[in-house]
Amino acid sequence: MPLPIFRTDRLLLRPWNPTQDAAAGLTIYGDPQVMAWVAPGRVDRDLEAVEWRLRRYAKVGEQGKPQGCWAVMDLYRGRTIGNLLLLPLGTGQRSVPGLTQPQPARLEIGWHFCPQYWGRGYATEAAQQILDYGLSFSWISALYAVVIPGNDRSYRLAHRLGMINLGQTRRYYGGQSLEVFKKLRDRPQVSQQPWAGLRVDRDRPSL
Repeated sequence: MPLPIFRTDRLLLRPWNPTQDAAAGLTIYGDPQVMAWVAPGRVDRDLEAVEWRLRRYAKVGEQGKPQGCWAVMDLYRGRTIGNLLLLPLGTGQRSVPGLTQPQPARLEIGWHFCPQYWGRGYATEAAQQILDYGLSFSWISALYAVVIPGNDRSYRLAHRLGMINLGQTRRYYGGQSLEVFKKLRDRPQVSQQPWAGLRVDRDRPSL
């Protein structure tokens, strides 16, 4: 299904264009401060690497499922400042002998933002939109987040989203130790249009 475009007071969330948005993506995934909490020891060093990453994320979104990634734009500055992800938990993992494999039905919400925008509430503002969107579908009972231990900002963000800490696991992403958070859908009813009530820019073209 085509990903909707969301708008808040300060932000626009829209699908990425891997080719046109590679330069903006490089400001996120080429920054060692960001990658320390995404993939320690790795940095996307050029546009080709970022474009490959964005295409890989896009391919995970399956037709008929609310999965994908959104470029997060600062409406006042017209700048892409982050990425919001809603993907199957464990995407990109390597097989780890003796460890339980993730359940395909589980969806992970993630947030990757430029460091200069940390601590301003932008990630919470954007993540709440995607959390509400994902949990508005009747067949999705919960969303998950995984956080590298020591990432206090993401701990606090997960708690602000109402997620509960399930403890640490090595089940995902090649056996790396991660804190797992979970948010249950607490609305008893869903509408025929699951994301009704969210601020969706249906007619706004992708930028």
